[in-house]
Amino acid sequence: MPKVERPQLRTRLLTEYGDFTEIDGELQCKFCATKVPNLKKSLIVQHLKTKRHRENKQRSQQDEAVQEEGLEDEETVEQQLPPAQKNFNRDLCKALISSNIPLNKVNSTPFSSFLLKYTAYTVPDQSTLRKYHVQDLYKETLSDLRHKVDAKKLWVSLDETSDVEQRYVACFVFGILGEEEERLKCYLGNVAELKSVNHSTIAAFFNDSLHVLWPQQILYENVLIATTDAAPYMCKAMRGLQVMYPKMIHVTCLAHGLHRVAEMVRSNYPEVNRLISAAKSVFLKAPRRVEKFKELSPGVSLPPSPVVTRWGTWLEAAQYYSNHLEEVNKAIMSFDETEAQSIAECRELLNNVEVKVSLAFIANQFSVLASTIEKLETRGLSLKSAVGYITEVKEKLENMYDTTYFDKFTSVLAKNKGFAT
Repeated sequence: MPKVERPQLRTRLLTEYGDFTEIDGELQCKFCATKVPNLKKSLIVQHLKTKRHRENKQRSQQDEAVQEEGLEDEETVEQQLPPAQKNFNRDLCKALISSNIPLNKVNSTPFSSFLLKYTAYTVPDQSTLRKYHVQDLYKETLSDLRHKVDAKKLWVSLDETSDVEQRYVACFVFGILGEEEERLKCYLGNVAELKSVNHSTIAAFFNDSLHVLWPQQILYENVLIATTDAAPYMCKAMRGLQVMYPKMIHVTCLAHGLHRVAEMVRSNYPEVNRLISAAKSVFLKAPRRVEKFKELSPGVSLPPSPVVTRWGTWLEAAQYYSNHLEEVNKAIMSFDETEAQSIAECRELLNNVEVKVSLAFIANQFSVLASTIEKLETRGLSLKSAVGYITEVKEKLENMYDTTYFDKFTSVLAKNKGFAT
């Protein structure tokens, strides 16, 4: 009799004995988590006859039956609710989602007791809301959005980020052009996880998102403006998509462009950057020093803690130290420099005349960058106002003696082809 290969034998045993599954090339009992190291039929039969296996299998089957019965009972109860209670459950779910309140708040005793007292309706469990109402509300909202964008001109924006598990998540936001009531509104049209981030996956996500809004046929000529960051893969994806969307103008983020100029300022003033970083460390997680600062300079806000990824915060910090240099110096000098290296470093930099001059220069010449970034982030900003703010920055940098920053600014704008249009 010919010898049976191990993969074929494993498949045959799995088919013959349904209580086992394959894990890492070995057979394992579904109910006992016991592995069979050798592919022998006698060992499998021996395990199936044990008392432990029979009890575990019986217990598992009983649990599945109870769970199925509970789900059926839950559906029956939901279907038998009075229409008023059903409407209350649905409206409650809609109100929580629209207000950005987690659905698990309905399980909070004070919250549910309050609703029961003043509405006389029984507050459902969060699982009930998720199972019977969230999907219906999603379909209803999507239907409303499709009705709004029907034959309308759109602006779209998309970006990609990564979550705590390092998964790539892309978001698609859009708005309606030409209607005054829609001017301040924007809608999240799609969110998707991408296996990788490149121009092809971004382009596919872009098309998929518009297909959600126009399921019958994408209106390619109705997409007029697309905004993204200036990442190379984004720009490449938009260039390719402009063949399909002939009227689409691609504009990269102007605030991001100004941030690149601001980063150039930060790199050109390393001593000022050292001062801001050291002062941040002095007051970070140091409540005693914070109290001392408030005591010595009442009414003066604490030194800011800039973050590189928060655009314009470094320039705002430099402007703060220029305006409140005496207050910061008085507080730093009152601290014991042996407590931390950052205190000694701050003392050294605060006594440096060149640092003081640099702070004053940055506050005078580059504060317009930070203020313009903040203005450009305002919702509902008109196109005329945005262009005016950029023109102000251009005139400010153009009049500077050092042309390096103006050259950087013009280089950033030159790459933004859509802005010129």
